Amino acid sequence: MALEKDVVVVTGCGGMGIAIARRVGSGSLITLADHSQTMLERAVHALHEEGHNMEGVQTDVTDLSAVEKLALHAAGLGWIRVVVHTADVAMNQAAPSRVYHVNLLGTANVIEASAPLWASKGARINSVNPGVVLSNMMKEELEGPAASMLRKSIDRTPAGRMETTADIANVVAFLWSTDAIFVTGSDLLVDGGLTGLNLWGNGGFGLVF
Repeated sequence: MALEKDVVVVTGCGGMGIAIARRVGSGSLITLADHSQTMLERAVHALHEEGHNMEGVQTDVTDLSAVEKLALHAAGLGWIRVVVHTADVAMNQAAPSRVYHVNLLGTANVIEASAPLWASKGARINSVNPGVVLSNMMKEELEGPAASMLRKSIDRTPAGRMETTADIANVVAFLWSTDAIFVTGSDLLVDGGLTGLNLWGNGGFGLVF
């Protein structure tokens, strides 16, 4: 079901952020935020060329006052229907204490615990837990110290291929839609079966359905 024409805020203009903005951009005003003005301008220009209605706002998501300023700005544009946070750091880049300092289990717990609060405000909150996603950042990682581990994960993915940013964007679009109206507080695993393989191997429980 299509989204209403309202404001969509996406933080992070890397491959995943752009893919998500592109996936749901038609008919919506998209506010794209990133700490890099250069990357932001490049992303906004590219999406404008594709016909999307959007703007860019330079924002450091590690700065609470900057995030609050972004929220106020977006609220002034109309009704904020959707907020998606994709800003991330690479394994070989910023210090672990910055932005990506909460591990995946911690993120899932925060999402689950926050669901009742947001529900009382008429909103839903979910997270998407991806596998090894083909993006510009991942291309850099595949040339770094974690390359061997990452390539092994890609080769072992049961789905038989590397995950793409479009795979993630499609799932996010579903979570935004009214088709997922009863989904909140969930951390959705989207990794082509890699986690299941790591936990249970190829045999699973040996159940036949």
